[in-house]
Amino acid sequence: MSLLLLLCVLFVGVSANENIGFVVSSKSEYQNVDAYLRRLENIHKIKINMDAPGLYIFVENENLEESFYHVNADFAFVFLPRGANAARVIYVPQVPESAGPGTEKWRGCISNVNRRHQEEIKRKCMAVKTFSVDVLNLTEKFFATKMMSVEGRYGLRRFGYLHIVSVDSVGTKAFFHMPSSNNFKLGKSVFFKDYISLYDSLKEIMVDGFSDCRWNDFNNVDEIIKECENYEGGVFFNEGLR
Repeated sequence: MSLLLLLCVLFVGVSANENIGFVVSSKSEYQNVDAYLRRLENIHKIKINMDAPGLYIFVENENLEESFYHVNADFAFVFLPRGANAARVIYVPQVPESAGPGTEKWRGCISNVNRRHQEEIKRKCMAVKTFSVDVLNLTEKFFATKMMSVEGRYGLRRFGYLHIVSVDSVGTKAFFHMPSSNNFKLGKSVFFKDYISLYDSLKEIMVDGFSDCRWNDFNNVDEIIKECENYEGGVFFNEGLR
């Protein structure tokens, strides 16, 4: 099955558009998600250790504001304990930045401003969501049948990745990751039907609906302009900020 799927992956890569639709088998199922957890803790002051049995799901938003330069993507996170079909989804907005001597001070300044707006952040960026039986069964199928992780063409990293960590009752972790489902759709291969369905279902539940959760939409713009402008040299202080 793995060989057949690999051949299918290669076929999709050859037949699809050069920029969208090329996927290859991942060199490793393991993907370090610590950076996601650090960003979640920094924005929401919530620490996740991934010790409890269940599914830990991270979905990046591939559609970010074009007004700003983004080093990382916004993403949504959920922990689904075994047997649960509803849980709190936490959306984590990315603060744009540019390389330069003021970057660390810029990050710290935004963090300090947002500490004063935690209730607004919680209201706009957290919601209890329900996961259907079909979505849960499909997610478990990926681990039960050891469906392989895949990556974008030539290992290029684009926004929109899905990462899932499954933790069993004794603490053993299994990993799965894939790029946005747009990478599969042009190939029109039936072998990727489950990949597309899994991604689109989780994105709809976890990412769609959080459009108000933006780094500069917590009643914090005036404070950002007053306190943080000097650290970015005016890069983000244009009409796009408001």
